[in-house]
Amino acid sequence: MTIWRTTRDVRLDILVAELLGKTGDGAVEAVLAVNPGLAALGPIIPLGTDVIVPELPAAIATVGVRVWE
Repeated sequence: MTIWRTTRDVRLDILVAELLGKTGDGAVEAVLAVNPGLAALGPIIPLGTDVIVPELPAAIATVGVRVWE
């Protein structure tokens, strides 16, 4: 895990996209899970807020199924 201090007021989803490269696959939820109280700040994370950035597991490959084959 890494601790990142925000350098500007920024939306959480944009911060997660910048730090982790994505917002899907539970990335925003993972950041919220390791940062108690972060959600209480609202959608804009204030300048100077320390945010713990977790390591995300590699995406699990799924096998597609075609119903009409």
